[in-house]
Amino acid sequence: MNQYGSVSQVNQYPTYSYDHYYLRYPYIAFQSSSQPSSSSKSSEILLPRGPPKKPWQSGHALWVGNLPYNTQLMELCKLFGTNDILSVFLIGKTKCAFVNYKTSKAAEEGNSVFKKRGGKLRGNTLLVKIKDSPDEIHRITSSLEPSSINASQLDQISQRHVLETKLGQPKDRFFICKSLTEEDLRASLRLGIWSTQSHNEEAFNNAFRCCDNVYIFFSANRARSFFGYARMESEIPHNHNSNLALGSISDPSWGPVSHPNTIETQPDPRIPLPAGRIVDDSSRGCLFWEATDNNQQAYGGYSGSNWTLPFRVRLLSPLGKILPFERTSHLFNSCNEGKPVKIARDGTEVSYEVGKRLVQLFDE
Repeated sequence: MNQYGSVSQVNQYPTYSYDHYYLRYPYIAFQSSSQPSSSSKSSEILLPRGPPKKPWQSGHALWVGNLPYNTQLMELCKLFGTNDILSVFLIGKTKCAFVNYKTSKAAEEGNSVFKKRGGKLRGNTLLVKIKDSPDEIHRITSSLEPSSINASQLDQISQRHVLETKLGQPKDRFFICKSLTEEDLRASLRLGIWSTQSHNEEAFNNAFRCCDNVYIFFSANRARSFFGYARMESEIPHNHNSNLALGSISDPSWGPVSHPNTIETQPDPRIPLPAGRIVDDSSRGCLFWEATDNNQQAYGGYSGSNWTLPFRVRLLSPLGKILPFERTSHLFNSCNEGKPVKIARDGTEVSYEVGKRLVQLFDE
């Protein structure tokens, strides 16, 4: 038995240092004008964007608790790896993880294999529960970060936008953009740009083309307030050659969008563990491993290009003024099943009447 309890040969896997990895758009790499081109990454500030991407949730998962400090993803992959493992989602702040499998039977097999491998990590006896309900898994993981719209909801929204285009739309449209950190929101206000999840692109661009004004209300996770609102000043560009996203950047010290970094991992038949990759969005509290197929595509459809290119926005709310959710408790969003307007996913549309009222509350 080594320092990892009853798990042998864990040290054959490297310990990844995630603080030194950044993925960046190739078309933009601004450096501070006061620094030489070889200056360190610490002199760059990453462009703002929305919430992180989570691994695909199969609905057949193991919840793993009582993890030791600084648990590495590959340690968990070694403990729970089977031919049918799909992903390992590490939640550092609560010292737990979710291990997804292809089927319910595969999850039970993963639990059995874990017990045969000792049931411990670095001396800690891990707590393992089978979570075979997609709703329960989604509820737990969604409480940790801003939510995104699933495929069926996206189809419904797209159909509604097509219908509205045919029947005529109001001159103004309103949306909510979520962020994991207020730092990203402050950066957005300073730069006058934003980057959202790619599934929002069509709805945002359609609204921009068809309406006089498209307003975005920003909200940071757990802030219990709207951070501010801005007007959409450009379409979301489709390719790196577009100058739309760069026109408002006047400060060269700002760097590129901080897209999740990916680190490929090789298959290991000794565990067994399929080929996969680590997706590091740790700056937004999201870190996971996921299995990939022979074409290096993730099971469940994860895409590293989950974010749009930056588009221009212009702050309209008074600088530094927030709108606490308690002041919006009387407002219900008919575009979101009549729920209180504070309850929203990234990209949720706000009804015309409620959107106008939010603007009035900001301007009071």
